[in-house]
Amino acid sequence: MTEVLSQQQLNTGMKSPQHLKKWLAESGREWIVINSSDWVDALPFPDFHNLFMQMCARYGAYRATLESGRTKLVETEKGEVEFPVMKVQTLEIEELDSAIRYLIRQASELDSNWSLENPAL
Repeated sequence: MTEVLSQQQLNTGMKSPQHLKKWLAESGREWIVINSSDWVDALPFPDFHNLFMQMCARYGAYRATLESGRTKLVETEKGEVEFPVMKVQTLEIEELDSAIRYLIRQASELDSNWSLENPAL
């Protein structure tokens, strides 16, 4: 997105995590897909590079607290115990499916002739 955020938009998004989530969804950012090389080039070095690396680490640490919906059996002294498998930094298949469908919807809105079946652009 090439728009510059107004102070009013920033203030609205920063009222609470729920407001920010709503603002992201309504502004077409429900899924944020970033070319990482472009992102690094856009950030002032070194302070924002360091901040970006911290954000990536924080994101990974947060996801490690979320159950993936899968479990694993672990042998213990009392027999096999089922433990939840936590998420990792990469997206789960359900998340990838949701993101892909969201991106396909966006692409189709931008170009009604676009199709995943067409040759890559």
